[in-house]
Amino acid sequence: MENALPEARTVLILKADRLCAEALRNLTLSALPRADVALAHSIEQAEAIVAARPRDLLITGAGASLAGDMLDFLSRHTGEGRPIRRALVVTTHLEQRTVAALRSMAVHGVFDSASDHAEDFVRAVQAVAYGRRYWSASILEAFTRLWAGSNSLFRVLTTSEQMVLAVVGDRCD
Repeated sequence: MENALPEARTVLILKADRLCAEALRNLTLSALPRADVALAHSIEQAEAIVAARPRDLLITGAGASLAGDMLDFLSRHTGEGRPIRRALVVTTHLEQRTVAALRSMAVHGVFDSASDHAEDFVRAVQAVAYGRRYWSASILEAFTRLWAGSNSLFRVLTTSEQMVLAVVGDRCD
């Protein structure tokens, strides 16, 4: 790892569970000791934080407990020229359509907290902070299974169609 300060100097952790958010904050600070880390427990809070100051890195879950649509938030705020430059999603389980949606978005990493260890999270944060990608092996395996079938919907649908399928599947209009 380079000795220079990583590019991600401002971090937003978006997690509904306050205890989990604080644990992620501590692990993030061990990976990026000089980072300015803000915590948000809802998408509404995250919107306000990002509006006040753009962030280099977003660390979030993919669950529905954030009182809003996380995939929509990610698609509107992450990527080049947007208020959040990089995103790392922390999860224990992803449905196939969510894996496909994240793969097509400006997400730089997906960390499986059910199969990876805390030290792996530190490496994931550092990798994404330095502009590299990090996908847990279990997530990559799930993605490979998703695309393996010759009749897989995700082989015949465009990225936009996959996003629509994900939104409809979540019972959104």
